[in-house]
Amino acid sequence: MDKKFLKYIGHDLYNVKKLKERKRYIVFRIRCGLHKSQIGALLDFFQTTPLRREMLKHTTCGTNYPCVFL
Repeated sequence: MDKKFLKYIGHDLYNVKKLKERKRYIVFRIRCGLHKSQIGALLDFFQTTPLRREMLKHTTCGTNYPCVFL
């Protein structure tokens, strides 16, 4: 599981400068930690081809809601 990438996704999804959003980010990271194998498999799936890697880089739509749910 790529912690740097999950941090990037979490910061992209949540505005961690606000306390409420920071709490959501922490829950996101804890859930990723609790489901390491599933998140790892999902990230591995997206790393298999260049197209999927590009899709994963754009998991958020510029809003606080993910386009691809992890």
